[in-house]
This record gives sequence, structure tokens and C-alpha cells, in this order.
Amino acid sequence: MSVTIVCLIGFVCVFGGSLAGMILGAFLPEHHLSDQSIDTIKAARGVIVGLAALTVGLLVASAKSSFDLKGSELRSSAAKIIVLDRTLEKYGPKAKEARDQVRQVVINGIARVHAAHAQGADAERLNTGAIIDNLQRKLLALRPENEDQAWLKSSALSIGSEIANSRWQIYESLSSSLQWPFLAVLLFWLSGIFFSFGLTAPRNASVVTALFVAAASVTGAIYLILELDMPFMGLIQLSTEPLELALDQLKR
Repeated sequence: MSVTIVCLIGFVCVFGGSLAGMILGAFLPEHHLSDQSIDTIKAARGVIVGLAALTVGLLVASAKSSFDLKGSELRSSAAKIIVLDRTLEKYGPKAKEARDQVRQVVINGIARVHAAHAQGADAERLNTGAIIDNLQRKLLALRPENEDQAWLKSSALSIGSEIANSRWQIYESLSSSLQWPFLAVLLFWLSGIFFSFGLTAPRNASVVTALFVAAASVTGAIYLILELDMPFMGLIQLSTEPLELALDQLKR
């Protein structure tokens, strides 16, 4: 299910809760909305508001940190690719096939990110990591002729392993880490809050507009959380610029 559909469902639940409260409030007997009853409703709402505000705030901060970390991993991978190419260049002409494979890794990485942007996680799951495996085989096939080449081969293998590890970390980050039961509970809290607003609020166009804007804002926060949690899909995406810059360096 797409992020947009999830947020539309969330908006319907939250804003619908306020409308349901308004409709129900019009038919309730007066003693149900007495001053004491309203005070109790406000107290209960305060508890839920505290829980929801704390949860949304933590989720936004966590999603932003996760997004920045994944961007850092992508930039780190690009830097390691450049270092690997320079290491193989120092090894000598016999490392040409391995260097060609490094360039293929970058080209394939850019293509995979674009595919994930366009088609979602399913496009990446079709990739088995064969390009990375071929690179590691090329590195293992190198036959050092002196101590310098032996050290360069060892360094290249170490960097290649780090790149492979980063690749699988990026693969794992395609799907959302936010559990849907958790999101359902959060929407239940928000719907309850807006239901209580509608129950005690005056019934006029200004109030409905205010509740509409508030519901849209809360849903916008959920949209932001989901988008940041899946940085290779949706509107907020990680850029392939680090990989493209790395490819430009490899062509020089």
C-alpha cells in the first residue's frame, strides 16, 4: 500500500472522527455534555494528546535520523568505490578487468536506485547482487608478483567487502521499518482526540475548517514519517549524485 493511500485513510479517520463527534454531540442529552462531563472529556483527551504528541515527535526525529544515516551510507559507499579504483590503479595493468567491474558496480547501483524510485522495493528484490559477486571474484583472481601488489590486493579485498556490506544495508533499507499495528494505534489515538474535539466544539463552518486544517497537519506529519522511512521511494528520495560523481571520477 502506497504512502499516499495510507495517509488518505489516516486523514479520513482523523477528520471523520471530529465530524462523528459533532454529529453525536447534536443528539446526546444535555447531561452528557454538562460542565463536569466536558471537564472529564478534556482530562482524558489531555492524556491521549500527550501520548500522541510524544510519539509523533519521536517518530519524526527517528525517521529524519534514519534518512540522514542512509544518505551517509550511500556517500560512504561512493567514496569507498573511488578508493578501490585508485587502489587497483596502483596495482597495475593486470587489475584492468577488476577496475572495469568497479565501474559496472557503480552503473548498476545508479540503475537500481532509479528502479527503486520508479517501481518501489519490488524492483530491487529482483537483484541478486551478482555484480558485486563478480567484482569480488575479479579481486580474488589477482596474482600479486611482489609485496606491494600483495598489500594492494589485500586492501582491495577489504574495501570490496565493505562495499558489498553497504550494498546489502541499502537493500534492507528499502522497506519501511515502521510496523503497521503501531501506526494503527497512533491513528486510533488521533481519531479519539479529534472525536472529543468535535463532541465539545461549536457546530459552525469556522470550527469545521479549523479541525480540517488540524487533521491535515497531523496527517502531514505521518506522511513525512513514512516518506523519510523509505528514502528510495515516494517524493522525498535519496539522490544518486554521490554515485554519479564517483562514476565521473572513475572515467578520468
